[in-house]
Amino acid sequence: MLFNKLTVFTAFVLAFAATGFCKTTNKTVAVESDSRFCLLLPPYPCSDISDNLNRSIPFCTSGISGIPNVKAFPDDFIQSAHYLKQTDRYVQVTGRIDRREYGLHSDDSGGQNDPKHPLGATCRGFPYFVQFIEPNDNIYCLRCCNNKSDCPIDRSGEGCRAVIGGNYD
Repeated sequence: MLFNKLTVFTAFVLAFAATGFCKTTNKTVAVESDSRFCLLLPPYPCSDISDNLNRSIPFCTSGISGIPNVKAFPDDFIQSAHYLKQTDRYVQVTGRIDRREYGLHSDDSGGQNDPKHPLGATCRGFPYFVQFIEPNDNIYCLRCCNNKSDCPIDRSGEGCRAVIGGNYD
């Protein structure tokens, strides 16, 4: 009887470890300037954004420090970046990507990351954030906020242009 309980327990632990449930990974985004920021992307190229919202990992521009275990954006993935600081309310970066540089699909309408997707995600220095990656339009946006109302996470179907106004050239 004890053997069977240990076997079931061991199988349970191994199953969760294999799915990544027990792994601790960094889920931090950041916005410091138009040349220093981190976004969440799928852990592997050629993946759909929406299928990987809960597995997203940070990719950063060069010059970001203090965020462990990040990957560098693929060369030429970020095509433009426009930084905006709204006093002490929020900071944001918006711009264009080249989806081909990370193998994102042209029919992928993207998805929203926030503190619930992936669970425990944060923006360095701010209690709230909302991010969209939209491969079909080759755009991205990230806003980190001190006030929850400036980072609406209940509008996931609306995308960058509706939720985070900014420059997408």
